[in-house]
Amino acid sequence: MELLKSTKLCNKCNIEKDISEYHKRSDRPSGIVGTCKDCRKVTHRKSRLKSTYGISTEEYDRMLLNQKGTCNICSRECVSGRRLAVDHCHKSGKVRALLCTKCNTALGAVNDDEDLLYNMISYLREHKIGLKE
Repeated sequence: MELLKSTKLCNKCNIEKDISEYHKRSDRPSGIVGTCKDCRKVTHRKSRLKSTYGISTEEYDRMLLNQKGTCNICSRECVSGRRLAVDHCHKSGKVRALLCTKCNTALGAVNDDEDLLYNMISYLREHKIGLKE
């Protein structure tokens, strides 16, 4: 009886890793893919940045460095633990900056409508009941 191997050499990073570090794939002789989960994640991220936003991981990293690792709107690190989102104009496709999940979601919720944002600010100012100014 053949013993099952508990590790596998990743064909991308050439590091021997536990088989739990690989996705399962029934059509492969070994039953798992040849590239580890970490390498697959990096490859997926690279291709998504390029195909969706037209930027490389190096350009993303440069933007992140220029923004000191923080959101371009609230100046905070992304509290969700996720990477900062690539904010872009949905009409032109032009990349604007990197935003935390909350700020990116807020802009998306108002469809980048400046008038609506001004109205929201006016509303908040009008209803500062009981708050010190």
